[in-house]
Amino acid sequence: MFIRKVPEQGKVLKMIVLSHTSHLGGAELSMLELVKALSRNMNIYIIIPMRGPIVNSLDRYAKHIYTVPFFWWCAKRSKIIPYIMANFLNLVSFLLTLRVVLKVKPDICLTNTIASPPILGVACKLLNIPHIWYIHEFGKEDHELYFIVGEKIGYNIVARLSSAIFVNSTSVAKKISKFIYWQKVPLFLMDYIVEMPSQILTDKESNDKLSNYDAKIKIAHIATIKQGKGQEDLVLALSMLKEKVDFICYIIGSIEDKNYYRKLKQWVEKNRLIDSIIFTGYLSREKALQVMKNSDIIVLCSRSEAFGRVIVEGMKLGKAVIATRSGGVTDIIKDGKNGLLYEPRNVEELAQKIMLLANDRQLRENLGRNAQQYSFERFNKEKIVRKTFEIICQIASK
Repeated sequence: MFIRKVPEQGKVLKMIVLSHTSHLGGAELSMLELVKALSRNMNIYIIIPMRGPIVNSLDRYAKHIYTVPFFWWCAKRSKIIPYIMANFLNLVSFLLTLRVVLKVKPDICLTNTIASPPILGVACKLLNIPHIWYIHEFGKEDHELYFIVGEKIGYNIVARLSSAIFVNSTSVAKKISKFIYWQKVPLFLMDYIVEMPSQILTDKESNDKLSNYDAKIKIAHIATIKQGKGQEDLVLALSMLKEKVDFICYIIGSIEDKNYYRKLKQWVEKNRLIDSIIFTGYLSREKALQVMKNSDIIVLCSRSEAFGRVIVEGMKLGKAVIATRSGGVTDIIKDGKNGLLYEPRNVEELAQKIMLLANDRQLRENLGRNAQQYSFERFNKEKIVRKTFEIICQIASK
């Protein structure tokens, strides 16, 4: 634990953080963990578009939470026109945000994700307050989200309104750099804290249904059910292995694409895998982590993953992880050393990797051990918080 102040001001920093939602998804969890850690040394104020599940957690660490309704300035392609119309109402949201900024008088502000509209960034620009944009996603590649003003204009607005841009992987940094190459805004690669509940790491007792399948290879896949998450790769790969590997697989995640979910269920039924592949729907993070802890193999089939939080959680639990060779995943997994990679949509390669791990317990344990050591060294909470705090102090003092 450390306490530092900005030398020029000699006071504890005040920061406003704008969150694109009040839910508890990956980007929100990363923001929550960062706020929790930075609140030791800073006064944090939060802006959210509505009250939601994250509020109870943020209440413990934020000095105040302001509700300012706003619309995203990114949307799925089919909804671009309605969102363009709705974004005119963000003028009111901007005025409300400006009032919050004038009241708090922050030293620095941060907008979380590209989905958040530029209302806080514009307010900071007008008042000459340093502003950071924290980008956790590719946008269209991973979430099918498009800027209503187009990618080139969108990213250049982000750059113009930011004193610095935080990114979660080199792949995201490369994409952004293609659009803002002529603007002199620094990009910082920031690792997530990825806190694990202590009872999950230390509790040796199992209270999950997977523990009833001791003779089987236990597999878990955790992601929202939609095409971009690639669950079909796993279903098809397992259908190829049903006569070769005795397995039980939990596919965990809320259903965003009902048609895709129905197609997955049809494949499972067609291949007579109803008793071997189980769709759980949404599970709380604690329950999902318990499933992961009781699994032998963690699989992530995302077509394009900016980071891969589930990967780090699996690694911290000492599990053998198989993930796609794409996006930010390759920043984390070194193929054959702390996990295995396969080409997205290459079902045969995925099946081979699963069978390799299923038949070689020693390999699973070696990969899991290496993964755990790597994840605790790289995603060390104190190290990440220290780096983040130092960078924020530097930006705020300029």
